[in-house]
Amino acid sequence: MKVFSGSTKAWAEASESLVTDGLFLLAEAQAPGPVPLYRALWTLNGKKLWLNRRVAWPEAREVARRVRELGALGWSPRDAVILAVSSRKTIAPGEAWPFSKRELAWVSSPHERPEPSVRFLPLEAGELGFYAIVDRADWLERLALSGVKTFQLRIKDLSGPALAQELARGVATARSLGLRLWINDYWKVAVELGAWGVHLGQEDLESADLAAIASAGVRLGVSTHCLFEVARAVGIQPSYLACGPIFPTTLKAMPFAPQGLGALGRWKSLLDGTPLVAIGGITLADLGQVLATGVEGVAVVSAVTQAPDPVLAAREFVEGVAAYRKTGFFRLREEALSASEVDRYRSHLLLPSVGTEGQKKLKNARVLCIGAGGLGSPLLLYLAAAGVGTLGVRDDDRVEVANLQRQVLYTHADVNQAKASVARTRLEAINPHVRVLDLTDRLVPENAQEIFRGFDLVADGSDNFATRYLVNHTCRALGLPLVSASVRDFQGQCAVFVPEGGCYNCLYPANQGESSLGTCRDRGILGVLTGVMGTIQAAEVVKLLLGIGESLASRLLVLDVLTWDQKSFHLPRDPRCPVCSSAILQPFSYQEAPCQADLEVSVAQTRSWLESGLIELLDVRTDGERAQFHIGGHHLPLARLEAEVDSLPHDKPYVVYCAVGQRSQLAVKILGERGVQAWSLKGGITNWRG
Repeated sequence: MKVFSGSTKAWAEASESLVTDGLFLLAEAQAPGPVPLYRALWTLNGKKLWLNRRVAWPEAREVARRVRELGALGWSPRDAVILAVSSRKTIAPGEAWPFSKRELAWVSSPHERPEPSVRFLPLEAGELGFYAIVDRADWLERLALSGVKTFQLRIKDLSGPALAQELARGVATARSLGLRLWINDYWKVAVELGAWGVHLGQEDLESADLAAIASAGVRLGVSTHCLFEVARAVGIQPSYLACGPIFPTTLKAMPFAPQGLGALGRWKSLLDGTPLVAIGGITLADLGQVLATGVEGVAVVSAVTQAPDPVLAAREFVEGVAAYRKTGFFRLREEALSASEVDRYRSHLLLPSVGTEGQKKLKNARVLCIGAGGLGSPLLLYLAAAGVGTLGVRDDDRVEVANLQRQVLYTHADVNQAKASVARTRLEAINPHVRVLDLTDRLVPENAQEIFRGFDLVADGSDNFATRYLVNHTCRALGLPLVSASVRDFQGQCAVFVPEGGCYNCLYPANQGESSLGTCRDRGILGVLTGVMGTIQAAEVVKLLLGIGESLASRLLVLDVLTWDQKSFHLPRDPRCPVCSSAILQPFSYQEAPCQADLEVSVAQTRSWLESGLIELLDVRTDGERAQFHIGGHHLPLARLEAEVDSLPHDKPYVVYCAVGQRSQLAVKILGERGVQAWSLKGGITNWRG
């Protein structure tokens, strides 16, 4: 990397942090005067790329500092420079852009902007929509029967006369059928043939004569994969931008990781006014979620051309886009009930709130169940029996003897077998009308969205916090409702988190000592409790799918089977939650998830405050737990706290404790809503006892 200085040596010193291999930075004085102006210049493959925004010298060091910070957060050097010049705010990858398109520092080549005469034709509303990418002209006539109007002809395996002939045939076919055909890469041919448009990748922009394309009345689409490429495209002002790949794709090797729906939403927000096309790995099941980001076009390759019936597949995409634009909603085509199913589900059909239409909803629903253990067993059994058409069973564990006390899906003969595979066999035997997907891959951030995509709802019965936080994060990223349940000792909890409400991280903020809670492997649990809570969880899933009754949306149900104490708590969205209250969801990172340390205190700090008489203790455990051991203070079980909080003295703040710091966090939230200052004892009474 080389750094060239302009008239000020200090610029070179301030710019050293902008230096990386393959990227050349040059700062020059742009105008005479007491305050010189500077701007960045890259040379990419010998071609100059200017950043249009001019930076006054007093700000140069601040820009360099921001680039250093952005690089440390994971931004590429090119993106970091664009961000540092466009905004004074330092953001992490995945956060909302802190500027509008008007404020974006764009990249141009070789001038600040194309000449005033270079203006690409704009697109009218509806001229993108479903966008089929094909490799031969024959596809145009075949898929036009499905109502496809917009195509891209992308040919990679022809050259010379054969290529020219195929492109000419494509343009002629499109013209005769009234189709909109974009030619990929070959801009000269597109201009000569008078094609509707040409689509160029970033590498093709270096050699393309943009003025010739525009003057010929040929529209321009440009591929983008990162902020720098978006900034470069904005400087050109094309007819549309394409963003991708959105999801994993095997069609071609991509140097960029899948961007996901979150990134697509950020691009749409930033590029308001510029038509945006989503591309890469999109299936029919993804269509509604992709369109929900507001994009004007959805480009598809293999989901149509490699489908068993491409004409039918194309028609479903066309009709899906039309339905979404009309109603704001899309789901896969529903299947009717067979005679056998009518007989099987007769008890459901007699219920006015279910009936035939409700049972069809269940049949066409797709539910992903995380965990096939104590909670997952009754959950899956009842969902399969109820006729939920597709059940995804995500569990990478094997059956152990110790599981049989509560995991009623399995028998002793299943020990050492994969839980998901055994569950599939058993559930399909219970109801042959149900399709069960055994998903045995370990759930990690890298595959979570791929696993969750295509499901309507997620039910989480996992027994560890890392998985729960990942499930919550993924559901937020995809806009999926989440029905979550957990059990411990004699107490169970169930909550429903919907996209417009709070999330699991609002209830239990990450990195608040939750690892000390343990799992079923190291804590006791009453076996029948999992049956009770798994059945409640199944009921919530069915209610959500049918749209009936009053669900636990934004509520937490707490049930103690020893006393049958039952309490329901309101779960508002926490405005400080980094998962559901940020403008754009950040990439998942459990270890680095922001914690709310201000809501909890250590044992040492609590002892110090007690000695100084600054606080009171509040025990929110059950009567039975307090009878065994306590450290003094007031006692009001969590199940009664919301109703009886006014009975507590309010002359001092509270440090709230429970067994290990889980219930006390919820108690602190309840007290805070009533204006009572409180903290949670980190690690609970277990930590206090050492």
